[in-house]
Amino acid sequence: MGQPAISSDHLTVHLWLHEKVLALHGSVSVPLLAITAIEAHPVLDLVNEMEGGELFRGTHIPGRMAIGTDYKLEEKAAQGPIFFDVHDKDKAVAVTLDDQRFKRLVFSVDDPEHWVQDLRLAVNRARQKAGWNELLPS
Repeated sequence: MGQPAISSDHLTVHLWLHEKVLALHGSVSVPLLAITAIEAHPVLDLVNEMEGGELFRGTHIPGRMAIGTDYKLEEKAAQGPIFFDVHDKDKAVAVTLDDQRFKRLVFSVDDPEHWVQDLRLAVNRARQKAGWNELLPS
């Protein structure tokens, strides 16, 4: 499972070497200010709906694991490519983005609820520091 990390201004999903091979690309980093929504246990149906094939770049075992980028689901769910690093769909977190290469990042963490709280806090701090009035809801 990749290592998501929160800094003062970025969220980065660090992929291990074998995951980079499976995903067909490297780690993903996005500015905290680009995050528009965060949810725990988000896309169980999306991981099951993925059909793989020519519109998925990476490795996918239906209902179990997805590491890579899905271009087909963008029409159904997010209006843009979705990056997956999901090894346990029951521990998934989804992050919706604005003006980034990916429309969503979906990844597994050990404690999704705690992780969502920490990320929401970091995003709201970054927004306050940037002078934004609108914060992500709890």
